[in-house]
Amino acid sequence: MNRNSILAVLFVLVACGVGFAWYGSHPGETPSLDTPFGEDVAGTTEGEEVPGDGADLSLETEQPAEDDRIFGGIEEAQTQDGGQAGQGGGPRVKVVVGDEKRAVRGATVAILPSDEYAMYHAKHEGSDKRFTTIIEAYGKRYVTGSDGTVPLVIPPAAEGSDDALNNKISGRRWIGIAAWDDEHFGVQWLSASKVDNKGGRSTIEVKIEPDETLDLIAVGVEQRPIANFPIAFWDLGTKKNANRREVHRTAADGHLVLRHFQTMKASGHWALLPDMIGKGLPHVILENGALEPSYTMRVPPFGSMRFDLRGRDGRVLGEHGSVTLVPLELPKVEIEGKELRPSNRTEKTEGGSATFDFVGLGMRCKTYVAIGRHFRDRPSTEFGGPLTSGQEQRYELRLENDGVAITGHAELAEVPLPSGGKLELFFTADSNVRTGETSELGENGAFSFFLPFIRASSYRLLFRLRVDKAIYETFKSVNVSAPGARIDVGALRLEPAIPIVSGRVVDQLGKPVRGAQISLQESIRDTAGRERSVHIGVGTVRSEKDGEFALMGRPIPGQFSMRVAASGYENKTVSVRLGGEPIEVRLDQLGELHASVQMDSGIVKRVRLRARHSTGGSTSNRTNLSKGGLVAFRLRNLKPGSYTLTVEIDEWGQPIWMRQGFIVRAGSQSVGQTIDLRGMLQRFEFRGVLDNREFQKGDRANVLVHSPMPADSDAYRQHRLEKPLLLIAPRADIRYRAHREGCKLIEGVALPGITELRFVTNSPHRFYVPGISQRVEGIQNEISEVSRAGASLVFQKVGKANAAGSISVPKNGISANFDRGAQRRSIPIVKDRVSVSFEYDDADYDVFLEVAMRHKTMHTFGENVRINVLSSFTDSTSYGRAFMGYGQETILVPLARYTVKSEDIRRPSDETTYPIPPSFESEVAKVRTKLEEQARKNGATNATFPGIRRR
Repeated sequence: MNRNSILAVLFVLVACGVGFAWYGSHPGETPSLDTPFGEDVAGTTEGEEVPGDGADLSLETEQPAEDDRIFGGIEEAQTQDGGQAGQGGGPRVKVVVGDEKRAVRGATVAILPSDEYAMYHAKHEGSDKRFTTIIEAYGKRYVTGSDGTVPLVIPPAAEGSDDALNNKISGRRWIGIAAWDDEHFGVQWLSASKVDNKGGRSTIEVKIEPDETLDLIAVGVEQRPIANFPIAFWDLGTKKNANRREVHRTAADGHLVLRHFQTMKASGHWALLPDMIGKGLPHVILENGALEPSYTMRVPPFGSMRFDLRGRDGRVLGEHGSVTLVPLELPKVEIEGKELRPSNRTEKTEGGSATFDFVGLGMRCKTYVAIGRHFRDRPSTEFGGPLTSGQEQRYELRLENDGVAITGHAELAEVPLPSGGKLELFFTADSNVRTGETSELGENGAFSFFLPFIRASSYRLLFRLRVDKAIYETFKSVNVSAPGARIDVGALRLEPAIPIVSGRVVDQLGKPVRGAQISLQESIRDTAGRERSVHIGVGTVRSEKDGEFALMGRPIPGQFSMRVAASGYENKTVSVRLGGEPIEVRLDQLGELHASVQMDSGIVKRVRLRARHSTGGSTSNRTNLSKGGLVAFRLRNLKPGSYTLTVEIDEWGQPIWMRQGFIVRAGSQSVGQTIDLRGMLQRFEFRGVLDNREFQKGDRANVLVHSPMPADSDAYRQHRLEKPLLLIAPRADIRYRAHREGCKLIEGVALPGITELRFVTNSPHRFYVPGISQRVEGIQNEISEVSRAGASLVFQKVGKANAAGSISVPKNGISANFDRGAQRRSIPIVKDRVSVSFEYDDADYDVFLEVAMRHKTMHTFGENVRINVLSSFTDSTSYGRAFMGYGQETILVPLARYTVKSEDIRRPSDETTYPIPPSFESEVAKVRTKLEEQARKNGATNATFPGIRRR
């Protein structure tokens, strides 16, 4: 072998990389494929809107070119050997490191398409299933050159790959890319929309960061390692409460080892907790970039709980079922001011049992049970968890309404029964339930079905058997007198399915409509006398090229309707008779509207075109702006008529352009010329300053902004100011009014750019109501029905004559009412005192004493409303029409009028005293009499639950 041959072989070995890596046997929860794959956002509907068909992309700022190839320009990066090597000027991957994005020479790049990832993920049992490790282990490898790049070479789709794993909207594949060197690692998913569709030398950057490995061991009593122990990862870097991200399990030696841990980061700040039901759970705090060599998690003692599901007669239940364990009085977990909310645990039944491991000692729990497709029940009150470490606590759940068994044997009219055939059963009940079960045919066609948890009623059963491509059916009506019954339907003769409804779908001109969807429903009345439409087991079909269709089945008596739906046509529902003559369904064609909008790029991200019909219904479509600021819309399925067209932006929410009286006709049409909105939008920013300092965490204010819009020239919008508030408005100046509790109102005109809202805290005014706190506490002791009471001072601003220029905002939470003459403040009284700062320097306020008393009350339902009574009663399936709840009585008595003057200088010792008025006691007496009368009427005392009224 000559020198050139040796160099060629070495180059190939380096380019192909070193073999696949294997990273331990530490199982993790299966990650969702939905997260990396994603979907483009389709048209948005509101109210009676019909979804549009615009290209609303959440993953890119440009609209996708109409190109059916996997990647535009990928041909230039593939050779003729199946795409296993790259060439020329196609897309490339560049590996960078550091904030300066320095190119990394000699880094390894692994590329793995979504279909191959899914295949390896399914086979990757007993080890780390994260896409980081799978891509590294199984991706096609390349080595970066001196410029830190490699060709973006995408292997062809794996044979037999599932198309559902690809992007459903664009039909293009997703690519996983991992890159690493000796000390760094990085990974990302790549969508087809991120690659230059024109086939240029586009470059995808993959940033690698210092690699980290997490090593944690879970130990129990006597410091023994715990195998297969679940550990949950909570992200602490969120704005409010922590988010539960992933769950991984320890290996046989108790260790949880995750390589490339930094790729898990969302915020990079994590809390690790045992994923178990228990109190006082330990936690480990992790900071990305500052991992210790190893961590130890000392787990509190635990055991397991097993639930056996049995029917009323002791029969084992629970096939295709699940049991959910809900802990009672589980204390909240708070770490670094963030609340962690552990979820309930659900286990599938196996052999009629469900077992919950890792349950803390002495935990009290209740259960929910789900069996089959429709049944949900709460068959228990509460259960005590394990008493000693390692103990299994076993319980039996008796379910009263345990279903009906259907048996018989099947016969075919024309051919012998196939061996190993499966008989399908559909049943429709008056409660609008439709479900399907299957049973393998035994000797002489014997079958057995079990319908879990159905009520005593009349049912029509549809039996269906498929033999090759032929379908055989028959119907049978049965009466279920009581749960747990066994019904033998005897011999069932199945007949070939025939067209029961057939016909042709045409448009208003008589031309055939292809692809119309036809479905059949039956009109029935439920137990409440309401008419409903339910499916009867007949499948949905589509009309052929000539518009013809046929629904197959067996004729049965009843009232039936057929729904016909086709894209571009108005839906229609017609009454039909099974087995009748062919019918013709005529659909009215709808309109399709095209429009183009030109805007300034870089100011807003998304634009919405809305078409609102004169009758009130609307259709809208929201789409990302392209780099040039041009966006094209297409609104489908518009009912012909007069429309109001508007263009809206997310950052404002009101129309910035409007055209009224636009006539939409059947078929496709255009708005006309491009809607040019350039120069209409301005960017505003508001910053809060309180007492000469910038707003800090916890500071907040309300800002009203007014900018005339085409739809409403008097429209105002309210915003909450906490951090800098960015607004996009369709004019060069906007009026604003800002309010912060305890500070003077700020009004003015904002210009594009930054506007500082300077709030100054007013001096507090102090009020004293001697003895009111003790008196409120005494009310709770005197009136047995009152469970809680509290007192407040209410300040009602007195309106002045000729007040003008008012702006109103509804009172909710911390926001105040800005309307001059209608301001109202309610301040709780603490230890007989109240401190309040007023927004107006010169104003009068009427002051009231308000006392709210919470009390127990009886709620009664109507005849047709059924509620499940608390399961703590002996008969957990009882129903009643009344239950105990809570109500509130409020006393409001006037005190005096208080005047705020701008020249007043408030000193810390200044305090206004209001004695409790004599009329207060008479109001309390009225409430006492009212509550006592209610208690006597309901026949209940403070300590008893009212008796249950049976149906």
